[in-house]
Amino acid sequence: NHKGKLSTMIYQCANQMLKADPKLFKYGEQGRDYIYVKDVVRANLLAAQYLPSVDTTKNNPTNNIVLNCGGGRAVTFNDIVAILNTVLGTKRKPVYIDNPFTGNYQEYTQCKMDNARMMLNFTPQFNISAGIQDYYDSGWLVPITLVNEIKAVATNRIH
Repeated sequence: NHKGKLSTMIYQCANQMLKADPKLFKYGEQGRDYIYVKDVVRANLLAAQYLPSVDTTKNNPTNNIVLNCGGGRAVTFNDIVAILNTVLGTKRKPVYIDNPFTGNYQEYTQCKMDNARMMLNFTPQFNISAGIQDYYDSGWLVPITLVNEIKAVATNRIH
């Protein structure tokens, strides 16, 4: 992973959950709006094809448009852990820790999708669960060989 500590919460939690219960800031209700990379690509392709009506008689700054694209809803970190438990086949429970960044930490993000829907006819095709499952299936979330190795060790402990 080239991003280290700056990687997404999904990646960080998945890799923590393969070894132990994940650590979340109290009480895991922080919300983030996630969008899957395949939806980002589709949004960019739609934006590249978008041709607003251009007023060529003057330099009109409204012809340059920035659109936000996201999943359209915030997902809590507790929800991420639950989805990852399903995808990874684990039964981890969050360990809640104090947030050392209180006062400087963004607790909630949610994208307003109105303009992307209206102008590009864009809505994400992947919900959070489907995106995480596809990410896992790609082998980029966690190496599948590592998952199989951990499951084998866990199975041997049970017997």
